[in-house]
Amino acid sequence: MAYNRRGFVIVVLVAAAVLLISGCAGVKGKPEEASVFPSPSFLPYDKGGIRPDGYQLVTILTYHDIREKPRSPMQITPEAFEEQMAYLKNSDFQVITLEDFFEFINLKHGLPEKSVVITFDDGWRAVYTKAYPILKKYGLPATVFIYTDFISPYNRGALNWKILKEMSDNGIDVQVHSKTHGMGIPWKKRGETDADFRKRLEQELLLPKKLIKQHLGKDPKYIAYPYGQFSRALIKAARSYGYEGGLTVVGAKVEGGVIMTKRGNPSFVNPFEINRIQILSGTSLEKFKRRLRSFERRKIYEGQYDHLLEMPL
Repeated sequence: MAYNRRGFVIVVLVAAAVLLISGCAGVKGKPEEASVFPSPSFLPYDKGGIRPDGYQLVTILTYHDIREKPRSPMQITPEAFEEQMAYLKNSDFQVITLEDFFEFINLKHGLPEKSVVITFDDGWRAVYTKAYPILKKYGLPATVFIYTDFISPYNRGALNWKILKEMSDNGIDVQVHSKTHGMGIPWKKRGETDADFRKRLEQELLLPKKLIKQHLGKDPKYIAYPYGQFSRALIKAARSYGYEGGLTVVGAKVEGGVIMTKRGNPSFVNPFEINRIQILSGTSLEKFKRRLRSFERRKIYEGQYDHLLEMPL
């Protein structure tokens, strides 16, 4: 499912040629609804982020739960989270929305060279009680991917629809993380018929979209695959239900036994194979800094086609 080397080179060379010849530039992003998270202008930045010496990468961070005393690798302390957010705010990084990122890979506009996206998976209550105040403090946007079986007013550890509505109305993006967060969702189970498999995918993909639309008044477009797992069948179903992109995580095992290893996303990434990096309890600030990749240095163009510009049309 990953790009082969020949296809990669063709895509990059074509994109580089377009950028080098036409000198295309980004356009100013659409104005968004008023929120505590300001929208940057992308006017000065080149679409695609491709240069003769390499190409731009966008790092997407993934958090889960925030606890004063972490008991799982998926939990970090509020102090560690704030330290990381303060670093992003006070350094040269631009935290962008998930929608900004997808517009970038769809070549609608460029992005600042050091762009980062912040995401949360599952729907833990601490995203509201711990992370949300810190995000507001630093004016940083984020996306929360929820699996809807977890969302309940009776589960004190989880978000509920009232909280999600408040966050959504104030600039936090809410997207889909499936219905059940089950292991092995993308593949047929033993003894499962094709019809039963399609029905199960429909429940995992379509029901969360409908619930978010019903409770928040917004139609989600993106899914973060549970455990980062995806398959051709899952992507085909997601497209049919109106999804425009899917996100995995570094280290996820996907179709064919492939392990996802890419740590950044270029503009030519497959929109249904977006890579994310999980920030875990053992992630020190120095390790956090090293994971923020913003450029892949690779010779793409060395003038070998310049003579074509002198040829008559």
